[in-house]
Amino acid sequence: MEKEGSRFLTYLERLYMVKLGWQLSVDRVPYGMRVSVALESCSLFCALVELLWKRLEKDAKAMFRGVELDIHGQRRWWWTVADPVSAIRVLASFVGVTCSDAEARLVWIGL
Repeated sequence: MEKEGSRFLTYLERLYMVKLGWQLSVDRVPYGMRVSVALESCSLFCALVELLWKRLEKDAKAMFRGVELDIHGQRRWWWTVADPVSAIRVLASFVGVTCSDAEARLVWIGL
């Protein structure tokens, strides 16, 4: 089960890189899940990041968010969500992938 979940997450990470040029990262934290995206430029994609934030806030109970800037000028937006299964579904639908609750649970178990 865990192997299938990690494969799906790897697939999502690749899709985010190919379709949007974003580096997606998903990690377990003690109080839920941390989702982060990193990108080079901040023009058009800032609006898309805000759209992703709104969806995570509405559907996945996003509790905290922040923006970090590294030494190379790359921005990383991050969110902590209380409902990881819904967050995985939001992340999948954001790039046009259909994901059931069962598939999202497998991904969460595999983290």
